[in-house]
Amino acid sequence: FDPSVPSQIKELLSPNGLKLFKKTCFGYLLSIPKICMQNQAIHLLMKYELNAYGASYFSTELKGQRLNFGLREFALITGLRRFTEVTDFGHTPDYNSKIMRSYFPNKEKVEKSYLKQIVTNKSWVNDEDAVKLCILYLIEFFICPSDKDNVGLVDHFRFYLVDFGQYATYAWGIESYKQLIESVRHMLTPFVHSYLIRGFALAMQVWLYECCSTVNTDIAIRV
Repeated sequence: FDPSVPSQIKELLSPNGLKLFKKTCFGYLLSIPKICMQNQAIHLLMKYELNAYGASYFSTELKGQRLNFGLREFALITGLRRFTEVTDFGHTPDYNSKIMRSYFPNKEKVEKSYLKQIVTNKSWVNDEDAVKLCILYLIEFFICPSDKDNVGLVDHFRFYLVDFGQYATYAWGIESYKQLIESVRHMLTPFVHSYLIRGFALAMQVWLYECCSTVNTDIAIRV
């Protein structure tokens, strides 16, 4: 998870591109101030996790108080969609993505690291394509990050959603929440020597501080 992605996008896009991006369903995310991800806060929650096997939420206990973090809390903090009225987006395995043809020619699969290179180098030909590439970048590195060293591949389905603008109706909140919960629940065991937090991890950090009656200003400030 890279909390600097929204700030990067604001700096990379042209004034017109930025205007176009702000009109998308993800435009509000550019208003997020620069935030430091505190992994030790997530580790603390995991350390005091309660056994809630079979539940779809994360449960922990701090100072005698039981706290539950579920999809509702995640959606309230992130603003991401947690439902969709579309049951069939029309994607097929043989779909030929326009973005892939234009910016990743001769590639059947696109590495996340290569997507990052294209975006950070501003290797686009117009503002419309810039917005689409930045949306993919936001999804892969901020909303639904899934690996540590960006060695994974961009899901072909996501190219399809961005090509046709259907990303606006997709339930990103559910996908990102599932990634996060599956990576933090029941992970601190004697049999697990390391773990990787996936998904929109910042939501859990914000939730922790929202649950606190007071927080030292050296740690967090409400904005």
